[in-house]
Amino acid sequence: MDERTETTGDDADTRTAAAADGAARVVHRVVLGVFAAVYLALAIGWVLVVADNGTALGAPLAEGLYLVGLGFAVLAAPLWFVASMLLARSAQSRVLWMLVGVVVLLPWPAVIGL
Repeated sequence: MDERTETTGDDADTRTAAAADGAARVVHRVVLGVFAAVYLALAIGWVLVVADNGTALGAPLAEGLYLVGLGFAVLAAPLWFVASMLLARSAQSRVLWMLVGVVVLLPWPAVIGL
């Protein structure tokens, strides 16, 4: 007697859904990897903007606060990436927030040529 069990339609549907879910996870991870590279490039862009900045304010307090602001500009991209990963509940919202971050965190002084 043959002891192999026949697969029912429900088993095939379950396997198909699991394969689709696995493929969606792979695509999501690839998209997150691309965003990680983009956010790294944004941070490097801000480092270049800060290094090229020759602003002199004169007052020591103003200089110190300005340098703190420049430091936050450099850290903003990695912080946004981490916050998007940790705080977004679904994959779609995570990708949406990362797209918003790319637009908001562009090193605009370098983009527009200041």
